[in-house]
Amino acid sequence: MNFLGIDVGGTKVAWTLIDGKVHIRDCGKVLVPKSRSELIATLREITNSYEDIAAACIALPGVMSKGKLIKAPNLKFMEGFALKTLEREYSFPIYFENDANTFAYGEAKLRGFRDLIGITLGSGVGGGVIIGGEIYHGSGGAGELGHVTFRFDGERCSCGKKGCAEAYLSRQFFLRRSREVFGLSKEPEELFSLAKEGDERAIAIF
Repeated sequence: MNFLGIDVGGTKVAWTLIDGKVHIRDCGKVLVPKSRSELIATLREITNSYEDIAAACIALPGVMSKGKLIKAPNLKFMEGFALKTLEREYSFPIYFENDANTFAYGEAKLRGFRDLIGITLGSGVGGGVIIGGEIYHGSGGAGELGHVTFRFDGERCSCGKKGCAEAYLSRQFFLRRSREVFGLSKEPEELFSLAKEGDERAIAIF
């Protein structure tokens, strides 16, 4: 009996297969496809690669409701797609959830917390809220911390608004700012290392 977890981000698709004793059986990652049909084909290919699956969970960035991705600034081509239709192809349940929610829920379960706020930093900025040991699914995109206004007349965010936290904390921000400052794109990890070494240009970006 195995369980499959697939994490779809703005940059990559990563997955892990675990057994009933939570031992990792397999894992992998690929670059995220650029169209809806390609991504769905990738999800099918990953899922069909394994046998004896008891359940699967597919986590995606954005606001979801009843198995449909409503708004996903970093995965716009998937907006409006009824993800639950994929479940009909398989004999086991497939759960669909916001990626930051799954992160927060996993941390709460493994660390024994009943109330927790989890923040994810990657292609975008996500947030998950755990109350009483359960994911909080409030109206209006509860937990979407990346689109909380950080500066009212600030940088333009991928969602279309100005000044969102994501506009200042996401991978794309650091790639763009490093191009402006260094003349070439640098990953956030590299910028962080430079800042720790005292590089004033990297420190200024942070």
